[in-house]
Amino acid sequence: MATESAADPEADHAADGGGIGLAEWLRRCTDDDLALLVRLRPDLAVAPPASTSVLADRAAQRMSVHRAAENHDTLAMAVLGVLAHADADTAPVHVDAVHDALDEAAGPGAVDRALGALRAAALVWGHDGLEMAPAAREVLPSPPAAFAKAGIVDHGTAHRGDGGDSAGGGTAAAPDGMTARLESLPDDERSMVDALLAGGGLGRTRAAAHDAPQTSPVQRLIRAGLLEKVDEHTVRLPDAVRSAAGSLAAAQVRLTPPPMSPTVHDPATVDATAAGEAAELLRHAGAVLDSLGAHPVPVLRSGGVGVREIRRLAKELSLAERRIGFLLEVLARADLIRSGLPDPVPEHDAADSYWAPSTEIDAWLSLEPAARWAVLARTWLRMPRRIWEIGTRDAADKVVPALAAELTAPGVVADREAVLGRLAAEPAGTGIGAADLLASLRWLRPRRHARMPLGYVEYLLAEAQDMGVVAQGALSAPGRGLTEEAGTDERADPAAAAMQAAMPEPVDHVLLQADLTMIAPGPLVPELAAAISRVAEVESAGAATVYRLTEDSLRAGLDSGMSGSELHELFAGASRTPVPQALTYLIDDVARRYGRLRIGFANAFLRCEDEVLLSEVLTRLPDLGLRRLAPTVAVCGLELADLMEVLRRAGIPAVGEDAKGGVLDLRPRGARVATPRRTRQNVHRPRPAALGDADLAAIVAGMRAGDKAEENSGSRTVRADGTRAGGAATVSLLQTATRTGRTVTVGYVDAQGTAIHRLVEPLAFNGGVLEALDTVTGARHAFSLHRITSVSLAD
Repeated sequence: MATESAADPEADHAADGGGIGLAEWLRRCTDDDLALLVRLRPDLAVAPPASTSVLADRAAQRMSVHRAAENHDTLAMAVLGVLAHADADTAPVHVDAVHDALDEAAGPGAVDRALGALRAAALVWGHDGLEMAPAAREVLPSPPAAFAKAGIVDHGTAHRGDGGDSAGGGTAAAPDGMTARLESLPDDERSMVDALLAGGGLGRTRAAAHDAPQTSPVQRLIRAGLLEKVDEHTVRLPDAVRSAAGSLAAAQVRLTPPPMSPTVHDPATVDATAAGEAAELLRHAGAVLDSLGAHPVPVLRSGGVGVREIRRLAKELSLAERRIGFLLEVLARADLIRSGLPDPVPEHDAADSYWAPSTEIDAWLSLEPAARWAVLARTWLRMPRRIWEIGTRDAADKVVPALAAELTAPGVVADREAVLGRLAAEPAGTGIGAADLLASLRWLRPRRHARMPLGYVEYLLAEAQDMGVVAQGALSAPGRGLTEEAGTDERADPAAAAMQAAMPEPVDHVLLQADLTMIAPGPLVPELAAAISRVAEVESAGAATVYRLTEDSLRAGLDSGMSGSELHELFAGASRTPVPQALTYLIDDVARRYGRLRIGFANAFLRCEDEVLLSEVLTRLPDLGLRRLAPTVAVCGLELADLMEVLRRAGIPAVGEDAKGGVLDLRPRGARVATPRRTRQNVHRPRPAALGDADLAAIVAGMRAGDKAEENSGSRTVRADGTRAGGAATVSLLQTATRTGRTVTVGYVDAQGTAIHRLVEPLAFNGGVLEALDTVTGARHAFSLHRITSVSLAD
């Protein structure tokens, strides 16, 4: 981090033994440096700090330091480790100590870059003499000794300003044979030692109790003398074990990025494969929505979907149970399915609540395929759910159902984004295996990913592949677009645009065959796809979809309002092959018999020009309660849709009729669960937007104004303590300053409750409001008297 006084040899006193402190370091930083700090650590600007002193206090807080350290790589952690080993949190350490310890393994340039990153984040400050935040010692993924060469303490203290020894900087020598004992430990015992070592050597566990299983790693380590029992719930690593384990950890620390074995593919092939997965995802999601619309699934007491229902869906849709669970989770998160009482209520209603499609699906289905995919993909990316645990058994040996609350895990979102971010850093078409990806993530973010298991990365990659985000181990172009923020307009979504380009061009024709099947050699254009879905049934899906034409499917087309002649025109115009004679006969036969019996409202009525046919209906279905009003008309007390269903079950085709004699589309729509009114509690809140340049500039300007006010606070100060005298004195001083044009320092509390000081030139003071000009930013302010806490004349 550059500073305004970097060229001044007296600016940094660390080389002479005195540290300047973080607050003074930040005060000397340039505006660009402060803006970069706030950009890297946005938590420091909530709410905007009143001065650089406030910024320094926040930057040194433990939780903020821990959060900032998660974004630094292993080499940066090594720099902190060297500084912590030399106690840079108590006195400055010369920069040569860091270079002497790390240059040979990492290279001087890489060490300088790591130091620059730490300075930019205010975890380290100073030039020749380096200081660190005290809480930074706690963020190291390994003990400080693991990052330091032999003799670093002696070399480091030679550069310390106080010239003294580092208290606690060294480590006890490991006894002979201890290192070999640790190296020969089983994996579970070694993992326990490593975990305790990372936590400072002390840990709490139930396995330390006297009645705990004697076969546990903790008990075995205690019996071997490698672990000390403090009490029934606390254990500690002996000093000798910590020393030996620290030496082993030091040998395992890699200060350069791990080697990779990437595979290179044609980016166009990767995108085409991803587009195929996306098409399958949309097809399967539509099938699940259709199934839940026809047969809503009861909600378990835990709120999830039972294993029996998942198996039923898997068998009905010919999909794996894992796939069903995955689809249910994504659809529920996207608000395309909801739990509640659907309309209409299932015929055999035996539950209080059901999982069924929400009213949102109609808008989703109206989108282009690429836009529909983008909705699901962005939902998946931000979904804090451990989907892979569906079907496993919990601690109580119960099967974990889909959509269960216990699957929620907020950390999954950051891990999923980290995986995609690492893949996005590679050139297009470059695939990385799970093992290499894990090694890279552990090096880049040791604080966050040091304990991430390989199986976890494999699960995340499998999910990304199912979504069409990753293909052949490489991030697809739609996946890269997914890492960018989408706008409010779906057409401007970079992920949707990339998927639209990756998907095959839609075709405007089909191929009719003599066996009454029809082949779509690719995705159909929307108009043709909508028409075909009304008159045909999907027999098999894939790159080329096969449809089956039946009497029922053609009648469904007539139910939607099409006529027989329109069916002939559809197939003749859409097919690149001749229309089979069998299909022509079938259309004519269905159209001839269609509509001979028509129903309407009476509650419902039946109208038929064929008196014999109407008499037959009355005879065959006496339970309907039909009453004949005329030779060709009868009425019924049933609702129109119910009457239609009864007639069709009896094998009597009928068509609905409106008041003007037009055809009614009475196809079942499927159950729907109403989407509740969005409130402040359930409305989706997108991620807060990153601070822009103007926001950062305003924050920095506010801090500079606060610094100026602190520097110029005069001795004649009046505090507004709420008393009459204090209030009168404040008014008097403000009136005097306004009349004489004297500059004053005003302390006040803003609308967010933040105490701020400003150095201002009074312009006017009327009606309890001071209008003044900020001498630092040039901004015009209005200070209400009741918010002013202090006023002083500037020296």
